[in-house]
Amino acid sequence: METAKESVLDPDTATRDQSIWNDFNRESFERQTQAIYQKQHVAGCRSYAKTFPSSRYDKSYPLSFEVERSLADDFAFIAACQPKVEYVTAVTIELTKDEPSILVRLAANEGVSPDVQSSLNELFSVLKGHASRSTLSLTR
Repeated sequence: METAKESVLDPDTATRDQSIWNDFNRESFERQTQAIYQKQHVAGCRSYAKTFPSSRYDKSYPLSFEVERSLADDFAFIAACQPKVEYVTAVTIELTKDEPSILVRLAANEGVSPDVQSSLNELFSVLKGHASRSTLSLTR
């Protein structure tokens, strides 16, 4: 039976003169890494969003800042449905001036997956169908 020590890969994959361990004390590094691991610290959720000053907000704009930010957060969450940490998405929401519609801009560091594109297109199609039948105004 293989022990845990035997299953660990040797970190020395380069020749001794090309090793990353030449410039610092490997034992010290391993001790510090182990000490950090033993703390079992999990960082709390941190919000980097800043509150938009109401004095700078255009009162004629039909969507409140809170609604616009909530929509952007929701679309970014949907677009980041990939099960990996590397995916980062950002979304902006804009009301167009020429016609009553919402423009959603989506950016993703790993690209938007075809499944997400398809799902969002279906969602927008449903919203467009309901919006064309609606007589509600977006003004506050």
